[in-house]
Amino acid sequence: MKKTATLLFHFLLISCVFLGCQESDLKQENAPSKTTMKEIITKENSKVPANNFVLPTTDGKMVKLSDFKGKKVVINFWTTWCPPCKEELPELQRFYEQADSEHVAFLGINITSEEGGKEEVKSFLSKSGFDFPVLFDEKGEVMKLYKVMVIPTTFIIDEQGQVFKKIIGPVTTEQLKRLTDL
Repeated sequence: MKKTATLLFHFLLISCVFLGCQESDLKQENAPSKTTMKEIITKENSKVPANNFVLPTTDGKMVKLSDFKGKKVVINFWTTWCPPCKEELPELQRFYEQADSEHVAFLGINITSEEGGKEEVKSFLSKSGFDFPVLFDEKGEVMKLYKVMVIPTTFIIDEQGQVFKKIIGPVTTEQLKRLTDL
């Protein structure tokens, strides 16, 4: 009995990791790309308010999501050890460099609670040459707030602070440009 319960628990845990969780008011759609990705799109008139948060940057400055109201915001959750995250980081850097900073903000949220620490992440960024804004989610609280179950996961927030896209899996520069109307 105990062995069966243990096997069932592990099966359910693995299923959750591979399948992820979805909010019931979101519609899932497969979108073509060079990599496998899922776009989860809210219904046209039922956008979801973005949860505000405050997180430190790599240089210790505190950043609030609400500081960007009036701009579209791209939020990407990632870690240094995740192969799909590593695959998309150059795309995120290109998007950051090409985005019109007056109208679009980009925030990379490192799930630092799953890393070896902030210094490890800073070293990775420095060695890799990435200079887009990175925020540290040291306790995984923002990850939980946004119900991120799979990484990488990207959210697109409109100028009014409403989430209108959630993308599970790696994204490309072109996809982000299309989603932010660049």
